[in-house]
Amino acid sequence: MKESLTMKELRQTRLKHYEATWNMTREEKIKYINAKGEEAKRRIDELKK
Repeated sequence: MKESLTMKELRQTRLKHYEATWNMTREEKIKYINAKGEEAKRRIDELKK
């Protein structure tokens, strides 16, 4: 299992997603967030195998 992220890494990830979505409309943001969620679910399923 991968080690947990440090606070610095979490902040960088949050900032990256904020920068990616700051000029999107609400609908685009929802699609972006849902896509990220699906991606994370797939990764978790692969790790469980």
